[in-house]
Amino acid sequence: MTALNSLKRMQRSRWEKRYAVDNPLWRGAPDCDIPIADGAIALELGCGDGKTLMGLITSNRTVVALDFSRRAVQSCHRRLGSNSMFHSLISNVAFLPFSDETFDVVVAFHILEHLLDEDVSKTVAEIKRVLRPGGRAYVRTFSSEDMRFGAGKGVGKDTFVRGDGIVQRYFSMNELSDLFNAFEKESLEKHVIGKRFDGGPHKRVTLNGVFLRTRRTERKR
Repeated sequence: MTALNSLKRMQRSRWEKRYAVDNPLWRGAPDCDIPIADGAIALELGCGDGKTLMGLITSNRTVVALDFSRRAVQSCHRRLGSNSMFHSLISNVAFLPFSDETFDVVVAFHILEHLLDEDVSKTVAEIKRVLRPGGRAYVRTFSSEDMRFGAGKGVGKDTFVRGDGIVQRYFSMNELSDLFNAFEKESLEKHVIGKRFDGGPHKRVTLNGVFLRTRRTERKR
């Protein structure tokens, strides 16, 4: 087994350890301003302990929340309640257990950055497969301009492993755009938040994209 395969295999246990806490790992109000139509079916990849999910749930849409960490999914239910309007399951984002063209919306916030190269491209292909024509993928990742870029041990292009053993990858605008080249790019923006640590200025930088799965082109007769 190669070092990268070994690292990939240990990611689930590392995340289970991180979610083995009584309080939510990700706190604060959900930053999730996504225009999802009533009656739509939405999928969140890497739901974690439910921070984004809280902003997706309404009584007029179906939301499916997926994570490969059992403890994360359990934490979602503790945080949102057993009667919340969502369905959850434990699965790998690179091998989604859904039929083609199931969802109107796929939300992938801070999930691609925790995957190694092969699974990044597989996950994007799976997003396209499960989206209906005309459906949208909402994507958020950390930028290679982020203050934490380079922290940890390098294990691939712009990919690092920090002390907790979890993979953290950073993307440029061009890289994220190229990953979704099978989609129509509706928007791709950089979001910068200033921070101060150790007496100096720093910045957290995310990339936020909306990618449309284009409708089928009818064959000419």
